[in-house]
Amino acid sequence: MEGMRSYSCNDTMANVALLTFGSTFTTIKKLSDCQQPLQAGYDSGVKNGDYSYAMSCGVVIGWISFFSGQRLSKVVKTLEQLRTSMSEYNMIRGLKHNRIFRNAVDHCLGVSGASRFYMATYSDDNIGNKNSNLVLCAKFVELVCNCIFCNYELAFAISEKFQQFGSTFAGTIWPYLYTFYRGMTAISLLHISRTKQLIRTTKFCLKELRKGRKKSEINLSHHSYLLEAEYAVFRKKYISAEKFYLLAIEHADGAGVTHEHAYACERFGAYHMLMKNHDAAYKQIREAHRLYSKWGSRPKCELLKKKYPRFDEKEPFAPTSE
Repeated sequence: MEGMRSYSCNDTMANVALLTFGSTFTTIKKLSDCQQPLQAGYDSGVKNGDYSYAMSCGVVIGWISFFSGQRLSKVVKTLEQLRTSMSEYNMIRGLKHNRIFRNAVDHCLGVSGASRFYMATYSDDNIGNKNSNLVLCAKFVELVCNCIFCNYELAFAISEKFQQFGSTFAGTIWPYLYTFYRGMTAISLLHISRTKQLIRTTKFCLKELRKGRKKSEINLSHHSYLLEAEYAVFRKKYISAEKFYLLAIEHADGAGVTHEHAYACERFGAYHMLMKNHDAAYKQIREAHRLYSKWGSRPKCELLKKKYPRFDEKEPFAPTSE
């Protein structure tokens, strides 16, 4: 990007930013490191009248700001700045994407009335028409939020409806993230109800995430390792499970994705609780709470405290039976 500025190629900067930092580079750089070049591409596109590519850069900025684990208050600021600019230049599609992510962030923040992630026009019937990408984006974000808040039955039902997500966004990092959250919903339900469908889905997601880990070690390793850990627990391979949980936590920390780092700690804590190792569970759940608080999600922190009523006690604790 700096080279393009040096050679006065600002008229194509938005296009180049989108093709590199909006696609290819998301597998070789931290997601958060891709945001600034995309912002530069957006600004250049607006300045030079390349509104189509500018808008596309703005849409990807929304994806990256949410999924890279930045503090939610910072994501709100980013989305609001984009909304103001997109409104000025009448970027309708960009504004609709922006609204989807803002609703998701508001939901994670606990803002009243933010329980829906897409408007009535973004129904299942719209998949395949000109609104298809908007519908898929909305449903993907809804899947992620329901997974984070442990609404696994709803999350899995959502994931079943848009399995074409991978082909629609092929060549980007997003299908792998969809696969991770779909896999986590499946394995979470599999711990409760053993069905062929859930086993098949989990195995498929594991296979895809192993490919993803090879493609982007920095951004996709923790997803792969966490699902490996959960599947090892299901198979009662507990030594392997603990190894994979630790790898997931280590790589999530390295990637700087705060909410997924927290989620890995939360799942490791739940595993220790299953094994009746309350001291270890206490340690992981408290770390998950710290990270969710750092991310800025008060409702998720409250949910953890509700599930683990002895959270504030110094003695080992156990979750509620609900």
